[in-house]
Amino acid sequence: MTRGRRPDPEGLQDIKGNPGKRKRPAAPVVTETPGATLKPIGKVTPAAVAVWRSLAPELERMNILRATDRLAFSRYCQDVVTYWDIAAKLRREGHTYLTETVHGKMKRINPLFLIEERLGNRLTALEDRFGLSPQTRQQLLLRLAGQPTQLPLALTPAAEGPAPPPSGPIGILSAPPGRLN
Repeated sequence: MTRGRRPDPEGLQDIKGNPGKRKRPAAPVVTETPGATLKPIGKVTPAAVAVWRSLAPELERMNILRATDRLAFSRYCQDVVTYWDIAAKLRREGHTYLTETVHGKMKRINPLFLIEERLGNRLTALEDRFGLSPQTRQQLLLRLAGQPTQLPLALTPAAEGPAPPPSGPIGILSAPPGRLN
């Protein structure tokens, strides 16, 4: 709580002018929220860049996507494009195909289906890392909110009280000298 008279709002101060001729503090510099400041890294396709542009600004705004995550997020964007390409091929070709063997005709699984499944698992893991599902986003935001913004002040051992005596043979061996009471 500050003492003294409350300062006038900025708009009211501008209307009143500056009768005391004292220097007024400069207006605070307003920085833009990070939008699309991070760019994809590596050789990504134009379609992957489009995925990046649709997701990265919001993740960057929430402080989830950082400069050190560019490579992993670029891979994620490329994997999303590959996944949808394979899904389109599977719609055209089908999930199975017929082969002829000595025993007759057999239905086999299209190899693209297995690739799609593996890509889906990889995408799910990366989505969890970047908070792209509601549950993991909440967990990430809770973890980010719990991080200290400043270094914690360490309490001196005297302020904490006496340390408990070491218990067991391992505790006795690791105790500092003079603590074996």
